[in-house]
Amino acid sequence: YGHKKLLLLDGTLGINSAHSLLFIGMVVDNAKKGIPVVFFHFTAKKSTTAAHTDYDGLLLQDLLGHWK
Repeated sequence: YGHKKLLLLDGTLGINSAHSLLFIGMVVDNAKKGIPVVFFHFTAKKSTTAAHTDYDGLLLQDLLGHWK
């Protein structure tokens, strides 16, 4: 499912006290049901005060670039 189709990406920020970031990628099947196909889990540096500012955007861009 989802080959060369739309990838829906949702980010949940600060899911625990360790400043973790979780991005979930989902595709839609022929019955228009969402299917999670990828989970990206990032851990922010301990010195970071806002976890959402510390994920590696270039890494995420590179990983998503392979989806095309």
